[in-house]
Amino acid sequence: MGVLSNKTVLVTGAARGIGRATSEVLAREGARLFLSDSGGDPSGVGLDPSVLESLAAELRKRHGAEVHTDCRDLSAPHATETLVATALEVLGSLNGVIASAGVLLDRPAYRTDEESLDRMLGIHVRHVLALLGAAAPSMIERKEGAFAFCAGPAAFFGLRGHAAEGAAQAAVIGAMRSAALELRKHDVRVNAVVPSARTRLTEALPLYRSIDADSMAPEHVAVTLAYLISPDAADVTGETIGVAGPRTYTFRIRESPGAFGEGKQASDVTTAGARLREALKG
Repeated sequence: MGVLSNKTVLVTGAARGIGRATSEVLAREGARLFLSDSGGDPSGVGLDPSVLESLAAELRKRHGAEVHTDCRDLSAPHATETLVATALEVLGSLNGVIASAGVLLDRPAYRTDEESLDRMLGIHVRHVLALLGAAAPSMIERKEGAFAFCAGPAAFFGLRGHAAEGAAQAAVIGAMRSAALELRKHDVRVNAVVPSARTRLTEALPLYRSIDADSMAPEHVAVTLAYLISPDAADVTGETIGVAGPRTYTFRIRESPGAFGEGKQASDVTTAGARLREALKG
């Protein structure tokens, strides 16, 4: 009996990388699975159901898992809502939702066109909000459930050539924090994981070219995602958790002590600049 025995879990971006490793952990821990992936290229273009079906067959054979699959482009209008409705119909309920779907866009901020940005926001931000909108009501009714969303380091530190990705991932963090505040009273938990893992979307980045091929494996992230939707994490919500190989850490947002002017009237530009410089020291 695993920690997720008979729990129902929906995983998006399930066929490769972190999603695939997570599906493996969930199956090993006894979860009933509904897996979604387009099977497309790194930019999210194309549909290939064979990638997902191959994984499902492997999980059934290796773990005796109950696995259902759905191949679709989640950036398409209403695709996520339809996915969740299908999962609920098949599984009866959802105890956990894990969003690991992501696409690659290597383009400087000043060359990011509207079409590319729209696709990036669709697969990250709109997809995450649609998961919340479609899956949360039934969890609220049962007073039980958990979401775990994947974001990325670019949301906090930026990454050359990945401005749209950083913007989308930062939006995921913001959505998670707000949803966690809203759903806490209903005993529904929402967390985000910021992985540093070698996958087909990241292996070309300088960080991964300079470390051993076996370092930063997706499996490290997968076990954390599985834990976050398990009953053992019942007291964890609203957190942004980083995973880099065997290291697990948290992101904390804080204000500096600040610098104060005198009086209530706005100061001149020079004084404002001096105050800003003082604040930056904090």
